[in-house]
Amino acid sequence: MSARRRKLPIELQGTRRPSRWQRIVHAPLQWLTFLVFGVGVFIVVGARWLILRFARFEPRREGAPHQFDVICISHVPWSHIWQRNHHTMTRLARRRKVVYVEDFATSYLHVFARWAPGSYRALFWRHPAVRIRHPLLMPGESRFAAVRSLNRWILATNLLWYEWRLDMRNTVYWFYYPAAVYVVERCRPSAVVYDIQDEYSAFVWAPRDISTRERELIRLADVMFAGTHALYRSKCEGSGKPAYFYPCGVEFEHFYAAAEDTELPLVEPPELQGIGRPRLFYMGLIDARIDGELLASVAEAEPSWQIVMAGPIDIGQFDARRLLDRYPNIHFLGSIKYQRLPQFLAHSDVCIMPWKVNELTRHINPTKTLEYLSTGRPVVSIRLPDLEAFFGDVVALADTSAEFIKQCHRALAGELSTQCRRGLEMARSYSWEKVVREMEEHVARAIAARTQGQNVPKREGSKGQ
Repeated sequence: MSARRRKLPIELQGTRRPSRWQRIVHAPLQWLTFLVFGVGVFIVVGARWLILRFARFEPRREGAPHQFDVICISHVPWSHIWQRNHHTMTRLARRRKVVYVEDFATSYLHVFARWAPGSYRALFWRHPAVRIRHPLLMPGESRFAAVRSLNRWILATNLLWYEWRLDMRNTVYWFYYPAAVYVVERCRPSAVVYDIQDEYSAFVWAPRDISTRERELIRLADVMFAGTHALYRSKCEGSGKPAYFYPCGVEFEHFYAAAEDTELPLVEPPELQGIGRPRLFYMGLIDARIDGELLASVAEAEPSWQIVMAGPIDIGQFDARRLLDRYPNIHFLGSIKYQRLPQFLAHSDVCIMPWKVNELTRHINPTKTLEYLSTGRPVVSIRLPDLEAFFGDVVALADTSAEFIKQCHRALAGELSTQCRRGLEMARSYSWEKVVREMEEHVARAIAARTQGQNVPKREGSKGQ
């Protein structure tokens, strides 16, 4: 299949350098979008604020500590690839009210529509149990104190509105991202949870004062969870707060459907038809953490291997078009729905994690590792601290591109069958439901301690399996 005839994922459509006319038109349209939506935000939020004042709303703080509802504040869109926050919130929503809040600046609305076709659809994404909300904020809060105060009012008013309209009680604010920490003192939740997934200061798009905001969130948190040992050591130890280490779980039955020994083999998805074998498959976000040079080395050294990358592409951080133009055996499929992933895994030969080793990846424990292992297929990855500590016996690790290619050869030759069997049994023992149940117990304990006016005792991190 030639590179010219391959269908481009939606992220790469229309990303060529804009013409001079497009650049001239783009700026005023962006400002017009900002002004129109900005005025709309003031009208809607102002009306909500007046209604709350007229109703003399006060958050409900009643019932047993385990009877709490959740407002989750995250930087990851619900329409994004499924991660720890999606799995956690969907399970919490089975037993309590959950609102998932993803905020972004009004000035970016036009940018999203211009450079990411179809991105507006994320505003209308729905889930049967989780309420998804998109409060719009003003840009520039990292630079201007007045904008920060305005956004505090906008977001806090919206969060209190959600509590009132949904009749939530003992509301817990569950943070996955510390940028909106300023709403805590205004909204007075029953408890504050900080579930740490990444080293946010290493991201180029993070606010310049993100480290300051994170320190403030740690100060206000009643309980903290960390997804990797590196984050637990750097953020939780020494914080004086109850802190627990919980690696990711897995929906084992969902991904085990892709295993070769299942009774009903899955049909090959149309996106893979026409792509030869063997297939090296990656699923997940494609951004600055993915090593494009490693992919190029593999594609050049083994032109018969087909490298299939499934997931949304951050075109500002990863040059997928260059790889597509140069290597006909590299394929980018774009975003794939979580429910369909087992189909792609069932028709792949090796599961890969081609990471760069940098400040971003040193702090991750990828959710996809257990998902890969649940299929019983060989997994090859660049060596990362948490991968080596937890999965060193079941994942083939490499430090260089040459070692990565060698490990893929071993996987295709069937030399990793023992690791595959051990990995399958390991994945079977991990459960998202168990992880979330234990998290709920810690949160209920924090609510009880705050209600009684006591300090929550510090505990050692535990492995949630």
